[in-house]
Amino acid sequence: MPRDRTLPVLVVDDSAVMRKVICLSLEELNILRVDTAASGEEALLKLRMRRYSLVICDYIMPGISGLQLFGAMDTDPTIPDTPFLLMTTQDAGAGTTNRESERLKAIAIKPFTTEALKRRIEEVCR
Repeated sequence: MPRDRTLPVLVVDDSAVMRKVICLSLEELNILRVDTAASGEEALLKLRMRRYSLVICDYIMPGISGLQLFGAMDTDPTIPDTPFLLMTTQDAGAGTTNRESERLKAIAIKPFTTEALKRRIEEVCR
């Protein structure tokens, strides 16, 4: 689970339905402080204004993809180091470089169960 429960989790997905599903799963895990973003661009703005305990992000989105957001977070000095969970319906490894794959601690495959999401969050937040 996120190390600092006082900070919210940021859920980033271009699908409103998927954002809601993820938020409901987080609620089942007693993670109640959650912000959402509908795009990578919106997520970057939020990440520059506030600290988060975890980012859960869709891989394929219009504009800034989840992988691009991950890279931007890594290079932007205004964004603190934040655990990042990439979610996809596809094999995300096909679109990642070796360097990115090494830095991504976990990838969650959609659809998922709440228990599977919990395991992936625990992997990322170690």
